[in-house]
Amino acid sequence: MRPANGTDGRPRALVLSSLGRNTGCALRARYLAGALEALGWRVAAPAPPFPSLPGALEVFLSLPSYLLACLREKPDLAVAIKPYPNAWIPLWILRLLGRTAVADVDDLDGGYRGGLLGLLGRASQAPAFRLLDRFSTHHPELRRWLEEKQGVKPERVVWLGQGVDTDLFRPEAVPVEEAGACRLAAGGRRVLLFSAHLNVACEFPLLLEWAAPLLKERADVVLVVAGGGPRLDEFKALAASAGLEGRCLFTGALKPEGVRAWMALASACLAVYGPGEANRYRVPMKVGEYLAMGRPVVCNPIGGLAGLEPYLYTCGAEAGDFRRALGALLEGGGDGREERGREYARASLDWRRVAERFLKELGAWPLPD
Repeated sequence: MRPANGTDGRPRALVLSSLGRNTGCALRARYLAGALEALGWRVAAPAPPFPSLPGALEVFLSLPSYLLACLREKPDLAVAIKPYPNAWIPLWILRLLGRTAVADVDDLDGGYRGGLLGLLGRASQAPAFRLLDRFSTHHPELRRWLEEKQGVKPERVVWLGQGVDTDLFRPEAVPVEEAGACRLAAGGRRVLLFSAHLNVACEFPLLLEWAAPLLKERADVVLVVAGGGPRLDEFKALAASAGLEGRCLFTGALKPEGVRAWMALASACLAVYGPGEANRYRVPMKVGEYLAMGRPVVCNPIGGLAGLEPYLYTCGAEAGDFRRALGALLEGGGDGREERGREYARASLDWRRVAERFLKELGAWPLPD
């Protein structure tokens, strides 16, 4: 790929997040933008103009600003995380202008919502699979779904893995004062950490159901829910109704640096996934971040975590299985797999490695001289 713009000879990239600025979608876009910049690209990554809104209305309201960004930047490469209308319309225009435009399909979004909202979500994405010619994904099942259900030719799909910012997610990078503030907030108790954007996809109700008996039995632990989102107040009320007020600490919205400080303190980091359709296709960002921090991770396995299972304290898909695995870890400590997981995350999950593979598959690597 030769750069169409710029006076310094570097190729130019535009990275967009279809969803609001407080979502995992926006984080994925930001991390990819940073990795491309580290690899020598000039990158524009406009912050989403809205947070997540009811019914994901931001996927329509942010369209004007994203159109202006694509016309202003005229990038050599444009990547949008999730093919909603605010993303696929700008990508389609750039494709017509001869640019490389890639829609990243990082989840089966319609699987999280049933009924009318699920149908509207699928319908709003459907034109992308006819109008665009390049897609990326990070799950073999999603690749199969693109090819078999959407008719995307295999050569039009490239790999864009779920990476980790290994410069950010390092335990030694946590400032002393932040670590102290977390210890004070935990009140001397051992921290069980669940980090998430608290929306329809986060699985907090399932986690609460599975963990509640253990939390009630053990006064020495506290469940810290690190993150904000549209269902924060609902989940606070759910914890209170389960008799866990004071046993669950909700931090509200945090920057990644704030989540990192809680990770560094955690005795165990938690992730649970139900049997729903969407979980068949997801690759959780937080699990890689937990591992990069060298923390023990207790979770039930899903397909998107298959490559990480040697480093996880996995359990069966029932509440009792989860509690036994977590209780054993709290009582006996880890067996070292979290340290091996940290080494793996740093060696294989770093966003720069992920972006390098992505560019190579696109034919956009090596960089121009």
